[in-house]
Amino acid sequence: MNPAATVNDIARVLSPYPPSFGDDPWLYGGALAAVLSISVFASIVFGWMIRDTWRFRFIDHPASLAALFRFMIGGVALSTFVRSAPEVVYMTCFGDPNISPVFIARVLLIKRSLDTLALPVVALWMAILVSIYPFVMLVLRSRITHTLEVDLMSVWPRLGRAVLIFLVVVVIAVLMAVAKGYGIGG
Repeated sequence: MNPAATVNDIARVLSPYPPSFGDDPWLYGGALAAVLSISVFASIVFGWMIRDTWRFRFIDHPASLAALFRFMIGGVALSTFVRSAPEVVYMTCFGDPNISPVFIARVLLIKRSLDTLALPVVALWMAILVSIYPFVMLVLRSRITHTLEVDLMSVWPRLGRAVLIFLVVVVIAVLMAVAKGYGIGG
């Protein structure tokens, strides 16, 4: 058995939470709520950008500011999801006696591999940002946009859905933290 596996086995005996949480269910629950929320919202935004890119494919040329903006935001969402989703899987599987150490090792391998694979996606959205920034500023400073006002009240239904999703995710994370602490489900 290698040293990492030995440390992992000892850590599971001492606490139901990964070692970095120091047997603190609140820290675990907060971190799980954060990475789960990030994963959920990143997947929603990525789907939204794909949907709108497809919806406006005959209107927005791929080199148009609107299309490039969607590609950039889609890349941000994809790289965010790729970096956070494996952490959710690891955090929820850690300490479960029904899950083999081999599976946990594979999750960690995927997690580290996706860290590396996220780099081209991050580089792409950053390159798009650098490319479109002067044009976005030009448009935002034009006389047309000076007369436009964002109706903040009209966004409340959309924000309300996001807040509801966030609250559900937080409840799930807290319940998982409590269940892990009491050995429920294991």
